[in-house]
Amino acid sequence: MVKLDGEGAEPIEFKGKTYKFVPSGRKGYHELAAALMQGRLSYPTTIFLDEQFNMLSPVPGYQKPEPFLNIARYFGDNIYKDKDWKTYSGAGK
Repeated sequence: MVKLDGEGAEPIEFKGKTYKFVPSGRKGYHELAAALMQGRLSYPTTIFLDEQFNMLSPVPGYQKPEPFLNIARYFGDNIYKDKDWKTYSGAGK
């Protein structure tokens, strides 16, 4: 797990590209945070990536422990490869 400050000023190289801080308004934002959140900057957001660092899903907002662990298992145990989220979570019931 990596924690990224979406308003951090240090350049970050990710997948062969350098992302930088962009001053905007009173603070600004980091280009990598904007790219990972698909331009929808909201904090906190947890981004799940696969082994090749391809984005699987952004999960915006604070998550309580039990729902977060359920989401983490879904991606961490590669369940997403065989079941959609509604089936896995029981949301379709």
